Amino acid sequence: MSEALARDVPLHKARLRRAACTARDGQPHKDPVSRLACERLLALPQYHHAQTAAWYLDARSELRTRGAVARELGGPRRIVIPYVAGRELELWRLETLAELGPGRFGILEPGPGQQGDPQRRVAPRELDLVVVPGVGFDRLGNRLGAGCGYYDRLLARLRPGALRIGLCYEAQLLECIPTQAHDVPMNLVVTERAVYRP
Repeated sequence: MSEALARDVPLHKARLRRAACTARDGQPHKDPVSRLACERLLALPQYHHAQTAAWYLDARSELRTRGAVARELGGPRRIVIPYVAGRELELWRLETLAELGPGRFGILEPGPGQQGDPQRRVAPRELDLVVVPGVGFDRLGNRLGAGCGYYDRLLARLRPGALRIGLCYEAQLLECIPTQAHDVPMNLVVTERAVYRP
């Protein structure tokens, strides 16, 4: 990649991020559309084979996952959520949504006193599957995040073979997302309309 093109990528990403955020914010009927997308994800054979699955908990206008996560608790697999620790995302085994409160960025997470519990912490290498949020995705599996790099750093710590699934509204799909060396692609992208397999 030329030096000029490398400089242009962050600017192009910023423009795409604004467009995708507008589409996400303007998504009508968020609850029923979110249920459709989550049901499509839960029906995947790859999800059924997972023993430990990490989910994001929706904030702001993200595709809503809390209903699906609540239904999964007490099921056959361990459900894990991320929380912010410095510049990293750490992982915590979830038992009930009632044990969470708003953390950094307003996202639900365990309280500071709970985060150190060794019985609840989960290492990234233990994950079979991660449900990943994003501002936008393309059909090739490229992801556009919020720009802080938290998920890219987490995904880089997964074991080989762990599945990365982007979850978003169809309206958040972009034609083509430029990538940089730190960007980690998805294995699948799931929306209310389809499962895209890069």
